[in-house]
Amino acid sequence: MRPQIRELESTAELEKCVEIQSLVWGLAASETVSAEILSTCLKHKALLLGSFTEDRLTGFCFSVPSRWKGEPAHHSHMLAVLPESRDQGIGFSLKQAQFKILKNSVGWITWTFDPLESRNAGLNLKLGVSINTYLRELYGDGENCFLHQGLGTDRFVAEWPTSGRFKPGGKDPGPIDTSQNLIFETAWDPKGFYRVSGINLTHNAPLILLEIPGNIQAIKASDPHCAGDWRKMTRKAAEFYFAEGYTISSFHTFVNAQLSARRSFYILTL
Repeated sequence: MRPQIRELESTAELEKCVEIQSLVWGLAASETVSAEILSTCLKHKALLLGSFTEDRLTGFCFSVPSRWKGEPAHHSHMLAVLPESRDQGIGFSLKQAQFKILKNSVGWITWTFDPLESRNAGLNLKLGVSINTYLRELYGDGENCFLHQGLGTDRFVAEWPTSGRFKPGGKDPGPIDTSQNLIFETAWDPKGFYRVSGINLTHNAPLILLEIPGNIQAIKASDPHCAGDWRKMTRKAAEFYFAEGYTISSFHTFVNAQLSARRSFYILTL
């Protein structure tokens, strides 16, 4: 059954969005965007969309008016889908609905996400965003929040143009050789994940590959030091190659059948 998407406005719906924030991200009440704040933002041209499955709110998307590159924009602050409702296309449907509503009133939709979260990377690049901005510790060091402890709050900025000439949809990079033009050297750990062991900052090919973990949260739980290495090296690589003029516009992921492990790569192009 396809989810039904509509704008949210009732007090009960806003309170449900607060509950979903806690369920999805493990946030304390003081860390959530409250129903009162959501209501205030809606009175000032914010957009809050909800996804319903059989009259049950299973996810929401929240954005606020902003400016980007000198143009009116919307910054998409939150996208959350209940854990039991994931992998059903709900997040993708929410973003498509957001685009449809905003495309004639703003020039851009932007949002931030953790560069190490492969699930989010896959969704965002599938939508057709581009990425060439890296923000360090956007929300501070994160040590007071369980979700961010040990990894901090570095973020990519996703840029989504809403020009009438633009049609949402990720770029197909074609066949990808994951043995060539790799930024990182990685090694398989018997614990069940890849470690990053080296970095190459001398590439100048038109297409290079930036690997990230298939599941950073699993690595963080079993080997925080390894997770921290992924953060530090990804920061170094992204900042360097963005400064060299590279942009991320697609994402490649596959399962290594021999190891039963997912491998994920940002594709950077000049």
